Amino acid sequence: MNEGDPLSERIYSDYTGVSKKSGTFGCPMTLLLRLGTSSKFQRAVSWSDSSIRPTSVVAALIDSHERECGYLGDLSHTTTLFFLFLYLAFFVIPNDHSSTYTEHVRWLFITEGVGQIFLGLSAHVEIKRDMRYFEHNIWGLIAWFIFSITSACRFVLALSHFGLIETDFRWTTAIVLISLSFLYIYRSKTRWLFIGIAHLFPSVILFAFSFLHLYLKDGHHFDLMGASSVSAYFFILIIGNFGIDSWYLEVVNLFLWTALSVSFHQKLVGVIMGSQSDWPDTMKFAASTLEELGVSFEVNIVSAHRTPERLFEYAKTARSRGLKVIIAGAGGAAHLPGMVAALTPLPVLGVPVQSKALSGMDSLLSIAQMPGEGIPVGTLAIGRSGAINAALLAASILASSGNHPDISQKYDEYRSKQTESVNLVPVDESAKSLLSHATSSFTPTSNTSSTSEKKVETTEKIVTKDRSARVMTGGNIGIIGGGQLAKMSAIAAAYLGYKVWIYAPEEDPPASHSCYKYVRAEYDDAEALRKFAESVDVITYEFENIPPFTLQTLDKYSPVRPKPQVNAICQDRYAEKSFVKNLGIATAPFEKVKSLEELKESLSRIGFPSVLKSNNFGYDGKGQHTIKQESDIPVAWEKMESVKSESAILEGFVNFTMEVSVLVARTLDGQKKTFPVVENRHENHILKQTIVPAQVSEETKKKATDIALAIAEAFDLVGLVAVEMFIKADGSVVVNEMAPRPHNSGHWSIEGCQTSQFQQHIRAVCGLPLGDTEPLGEGKWMMENLLGDEINQWMKRLEDGESVHVYGKPEIKPGRKLGHSTRAQK
Repeated sequence: MNEGDPLSERIYSDYTGVSKKSGTFGCPMTLLLRLGTSSKFQRAVSWSDSSIRPTSVVAALIDSHERECGYLGDLSHTTTLFFLFLYLAFFVIPNDHSSTYTEHVRWLFITEGVGQIFLGLSAHVEIKRDMRYFEHNIWGLIAWFIFSITSACRFVLALSHFGLIETDFRWTTAIVLISLSFLYIYRSKTRWLFIGIAHLFPSVILFAFSFLHLYLKDGHHFDLMGASSVSAYFFILIIGNFGIDSWYLEVVNLFLWTALSVSFHQKLVGVIMGSQSDWPDTMKFAASTLEELGVSFEVNIVSAHRTPERLFEYAKTARSRGLKVIIAGAGGAAHLPGMVAALTPLPVLGVPVQSKALSGMDSLLSIAQMPGEGIPVGTLAIGRSGAINAALLAASILASSGNHPDISQKYDEYRSKQTESVNLVPVDESAKSLLSHATSSFTPTSNTSSTSEKKVETTEKIVTKDRSARVMTGGNIGIIGGGQLAKMSAIAAAYLGYKVWIYAPEEDPPASHSCYKYVRAEYDDAEALRKFAESVDVITYEFENIPPFTLQTLDKYSPVRPKPQVNAICQDRYAEKSFVKNLGIATAPFEKVKSLEELKESLSRIGFPSVLKSNNFGYDGKGQHTIKQESDIPVAWEKMESVKSESAILEGFVNFTMEVSVLVARTLDGQKKTFPVVENRHENHILKQTIVPAQVSEETKKKATDIALAIAEAFDLVGLVAVEMFIKADGSVVVNEMAPRPHNSGHWSIEGCQTSQFQQHIRAVCGLPLGDTEPLGEGKWMMENLLGDEINQWMKRLEDGESVHVYGKPEIKPGRKLGHSTRAQK
């Protein structure tokens, strides 16, 4: 203390006992905060004595430091650190990196921030109670428990990124054990020494591994982790005894850890191309594949001819910026990949862009024909396939290095999906032909003739949305049709955060009660369809009998899923049966008939009994007539002529023991999930009950499931399809009908599955991962449709413990589906 200095004397006399109470090293910030509220200090600075100088304050602070007048755990310090931790966690740590590392660090910082608050409370209590630091209060115990956990977490996290361990549940046990050992150390007389070693030891180990990686792998970035922690803890424990404030060193350590997490966020793959035209049809597929695999990447246009300086700078700095692989797409002369490879030691994967002149052969040969003993470039296929494979190869290179376990896991999952996507049944090429020409070959003229007056071709430029893009939560989904299926789909979409737009011509359809916006317009209003499509991100539909013009028009502006060709097949019974037959899957014998004479000729070949069905507009038994004998023929044809369908289809009668159905969901990337095989029971050709699961053999269930999967794959389905099938006495399976939408037989899944058919359909059309479809509880459920007046039983069914769904249709009619109930079976 500077004797004779009034300010120094008062500061010393006011705070000389604090250091003995705290037992730790002081901090100038703590003293300054105290001085601001000190009446003695306020009186001191108001003196006009010339002996009071700025140096007096500095001297007093230094003297206080020497007398140990502050403490690390001061509440003001810990509060500052708390907000600093939160700021770094939410605003500095990158939040768009696919690796889980940054998320781990983010939660680590949040946890340590909370620990700082407990640290400050502990110190505050100890000072007031005239006790030693952390000696006898619960706040100190909690603080050190938190710091013990975070210290162990740092260690485990670091080792995981060296590929030495995996951060999974097994290491949670280790963290807890280490934390408990710290609590034991807490009660020890030499706790500071042991705690210091416990914090220092992991850092020393990390530093050693970091140095080893730096030395052996040339430029590894993990050295910051060990170096920062070792340095900070070394200064805290050793040099702190000479008066250097440990609080500042903790802040330095914190910022070094932040720098580490940001440096770890480095881009691993560089995706470059020679021009903008290389992006939409080729190189964007490399980027989307890398994103799917969780590989961080950057995208740049680097022309070998037009921007040579940019090319030189990009290639020369690629390694120092942390890139590990470069994917270079180029067309024509395609010099870009070779030039980049000449300027960097990193592996370069060349993607030939399909050129107009030679369809990409010039690009392929230019990249592939690098001279021997020169500069190698890994050359992939032409166009989109090459871009996707380049991304897969880049991910494989990173995964095999052992430093990226997250990428390795996602790459393995991708390969597994490829295996699962292989068809169980071969797809006939003629079936594909049916699908590709569905809207022209199988579009009934009756569906479009009545709408020709309102069809108005718009003169505006059509801007089609990206059809490979995933629709994220908060996006807009359009549904064509306003019935109960659209209503329940809208409710499922709302749970995932989507806004659903309904398009239908009715005044007050059920779906309009549960949607974000309802657009009432006719299905042939081209302008209304355009505006609707431009307002949403993706479009789906709830029934098949939609004019092809409607879906084709919508699909110009926004992707329709399932695609219009799929619906065109499913709304035409002859096309539907032909499609299935060409896949080599059994159906009832069938023939198309357009006149009474053709009907008689077909009956002579198919025989009695047979079923005459309208080729279009048939559902729930409508437009169907059984012909058991010749006398039934004129009556059946007369009734068929009253139906709007231009033609009919005659099907041979199938003697079946049970009708079943299987629902399949399929995503943009080919992921598929099936719901259990269910039994359907009908009354008057209308579904009455669905029993889960169907009481058939496992072999029969597998046959039915395999058929449904093959149909979904042949459709290139994106969405949901229901396949109705007959089970014959010998166990053989015959396909009856298909519906590319949620289905009545899947309503039980709302209560009976973790993921309902409606949410699964929304997931599929939006490009989200598919959910679990295993039945809940004991796995036995029953759904029953409430037809006509049965809807009045809804209160009693609620009292009986059933889950009841009332659709909200305005009028009760016999046989009309007005709701359903679901209950678990024993």
